[in-house]
Amino acid sequence: MDSYRSLEQKAEIELSEKKSRFIGLAAPVSNTDEAQALLDEARNRFPDATHHVSAWRLSLAGFYQRYSDDGEPKGTAGLPVLDVLTKQDLTEAAIIVVRYYGGIKLGAGGLVRAYSATAAEAVKAAKIVSYEKRQRYKLIAPYNLAETVHYHLAQAGCTQGEQSYGLNVEWVIAPSFAAEEKILELVKELSSDTILIERLSAEFIPVN
Repeated sequence: MDSYRSLEQKAEIELSEKKSRFIGLAAPVSNTDEAQALLDEARNRFPDATHHVSAWRLSLAGFYQRYSDDGEPKGTAGLPVLDVLTKQDLTEAAIIVVRYYGGIKLGAGGLVRAYSATAAEAVKAAKIVSYEKRQRYKLIAPYNLAETVHYHLAQAGCTQGEQSYGLNVEWVIAPSFAAEEKILELVKELSSDTILIERLSAEFIPVN
């Protein structure tokens, strides 16, 4: 995979439906252990809840998805939560929906709507972000060139990390694949080929 869509941050929201409380937790996860940890956290924080419904999707190490109704009628809880991830094409992401039963039955359709709405609001709060695999480079520049190069790279739309200051100015850039050659040539041109360009590992980085 060269890119994927996931969540930017962990988020928590709460909705009510006919006196039942629905607490939605959504978070980016890297593996099943992290997803399970999110579920365990929900169970520990809300031990007296009626249900702890969960769903997650992973793809970077091979596609994997799971969901659990946790005692709700089959197809009314876990699957609707998973559908929120699927329809948004989100991976490396997990959602937990905690329910406190309020004494009024919602029916199958009501449960599906409530779990779907809670999951969707949790995803909205966690914010969707696209990740793209890019080759990273460290730039080591003298002080008199760093500001100019940084400015022109920003104008060219190149993703740049924070600068650190020592004997020289150092920072990491991650140009898009299509612009990689052009960006490297620009650095050389702006500095008369005096800036040291160190090739680093390729990594997934947020691009929006």
